[in-house]
Amino acid sequence: MQRIYKNRRKKLIVEASSEGLDKSIIFSPLSIYYFTGVKIAPYERMLALLIDNKTGKSSLFLPSLNQGSVKDPLIEEISYQDNENPMTYLLERLLASYTIGVDMEYLTLSTANALFNDIENGEKIHALKVKDLSNTILRLRMCKDEDEVLKIEQASAYAKNIYAHIKEAMYIGISEKEIALEIVKKMWLSPGVISDGIVVQVLCGHNASNPHGYSGDYRVRKGDPITIDFGVNYQHYWSDTTRTFFMGKPDQKFEEIYNVVLEAQLAAIKSIKPGALICETDLAARKVITKAGYGEYFIHRTGHGLGIDIHELPNVHNQNTECFQEGQVITIEPGIYMPNFGGVRIEDDVVVTKQGCQILNPYPKTFEDMIL
Repeated sequence: MQRIYKNRRKKLIVEASSEGLDKSIIFSPLSIYYFTGVKIAPYERMLALLIDNKTGKSSLFLPSLNQGSVKDPLIEEISYQDNENPMTYLLERLLASYTIGVDMEYLTLSTANALFNDIENGEKIHALKVKDLSNTILRLRMCKDEDEVLKIEQASAYAKNIYAHIKEAMYIGISEKEIALEIVKKMWLSPGVISDGIVVQVLCGHNASNPHGYSGDYRVRKGDPITIDFGVNYQHYWSDTTRTFFMGKPDQKFEEIYNVVLEAQLAAIKSIKPGALICETDLAARKVITKAGYGEYFIHRTGHGLGIDIHELPNVHNQNTECFQEGQVITIEPGIYMPNFGGVRIEDDVVVTKQGCQILNPYPKTFEDMIL
């Protein structure tokens, strides 16, 4: 595995050097994990990876309570105590004038102030030119290798099993919170699942008209839609899937809406292959929903990338004129949300292959399959 992380750092060095950067500083714990294999939750403390793009030397700055986390002999571990200022250690390695790259999307204002305005006795002691490295890092993470795809596939397989379990566990009168708790229990008992993050959303009845809500005390009634959206974090890689069930035969309008969303999702998936425009996949789903008269109720992008974060690049929306690439893993999740009535979303995880694409969580999704 150390070879994999070393190769990833080499790719970053090539990209950063081409942008004229002498050194790169990464603060995002997820990106640090991607380039080092070291997974730490620093909370309010500083965690930083410094890479010298000229020498290839890497240093990881971490809190003393995480001392010993670095196992790679190619990475220098520098720990600091809680009563020390970690920026002092970092700035010591930036003694001369450098053009540095920083993942500014994760940079806090206090850290940025230390980097940009390091003052001592009224004089600036570092003359740093800083460029944003965020997009470069995220694009390197965008295409997954075989091992990464396998981990996402396993996370998706667990999701498939959880849906099968929860379908049998739901009944009239169960609350959104109780369904969510049952999902979390089943998820966390699965081998290899990481429990340091919970992404579970269960919305029933009228609440299902909200694409992003919070599971609450609402209790399921006969005919209700039950939209279940959750991610499984398996060995630091996420799945992200959604199914909309119904507590018995619902209002006929729901059957119509559901089948429109399913047709839109299948059309979007069919359009995916290397070299195809990403915007065309969004438009494929949007065209079906709009033609059916529900365009105003499809209020979000068609999908997003998956990896060590549950939302990554690429963004699958109608303004993205980039092309799909082999190895990208994305969600396809069109939906229709009607205020004061309810909503339907269907979401699958899809990997872009040489010939087209493959669904990683082939759980049933016809309207008949969703009736409890």
